[in-house]
Amino acid sequence: MENEISNLKIHTLKESGHNQYMVKASKEECELVRKFFDALKKSENCQVIYRGESVERAYQHYNLNDESKKNPCVLASYAFVIGEKAKSATRLKLSSKERSFRNVEQEIFDEIFDEIEPHELHIQDIENPQFSLCNKDDFIKKVMSISSTDNKVLVRNYYLYILHRIGNDGDRRNDYYDKKSHFLSTTTNYSVAEDYSLAEDFSEYGFIYVGWIPNSIPNRAMNEETFNKVKLILKEFELPLLEKELYPNDEEISLIGGIFPNFLLGIINVEEETFIINPSLFEIENLCLAVDEVIMRGLPVNQENFFQFLKSIGYESYNETSPDDPNHIKNKEV
Repeated sequence: MENEISNLKIHTLKESGHNQYMVKASKEECELVRKFFDALKKSENCQVIYRGESVERAYQHYNLNDESKKNPCVLASYAFVIGEKAKSATRLKLSSKERSFRNVEQEIFDEIFDEIEPHELHIQDIENPQFSLCNKDDFIKKVMSISSTDNKVLVRNYYLYILHRIGNDGDRRNDYYDKKSHFLSTTTNYSVAEDYSLAEDFSEYGFIYVGWIPNSIPNRAMNEETFNKVKLILKEFELPLLEKELYPNDEEISLIGGIFPNFLLGIINVEEETFIINPSLFEIENLCLAVDEVIMRGLPVNQENFFQFLKSIGYESYNETSPDDPNHIKNKEV
């Protein structure tokens, strides 16, 4: 049965000294990739995600401005070590509070109220009469009365997600939050990712990042499960919520913090019809017997050059989780 990668040429990265180069995957490696991708697609424990990036945006993301570095091999070598990050971890001068994934002080909700205006949601054919920010004092009082910090974080992320989606709209009506978003847009629809990989002048397609998000870490993604959970909280405290999804055709899953490299299977070069596989996949012994564990825990990524890559790109911070608490992300300065 054919799927999104059936007709792609499969490549991976190899090392020679301190350099990496791209090679065609062996027949055995190709078979392993296809079986693992099929397992991801069929698994009830994860969602396969795609992110489309134009060639220009993809290279800019890793600060690959030198022409000698503008090639898929270099791009992949960075992505497979540090992942694909949200803008809150990039080169902007942000305070630790602004970068924090769990800041629920009143100040952040003041900011949210001031930035979300009802008319901003009346874009495309969206009508949301249930969404009304009402009185600011009332809004702040209700939010701050939520005793559970975890629930308050969910509410905060829900409203920041709305700002993220508005800021991602093509007309940039609200780019305030888009410039420092904690979220990275992905989709469950390959065709949507392919469209987003198209250059602004429609001259060429770029890259599609292929990964997955385990169901065991729901707090790291704005997906159906998270929405169902946060809607119960919003209704309990009579806080505004969207009854209709923003841009439903995008089939978006907004990842908090970005795509971690251990959940990044590979990068598709759409124009070249090649799939560059994260070499960490081939480091796993008896992958066929360990598929379920890999889906839950991710790939065994070698991050020996992690901080070197971060500094060369110019990132000011990075995100990390602990094995004991994979649901929550901490942001740290480089």
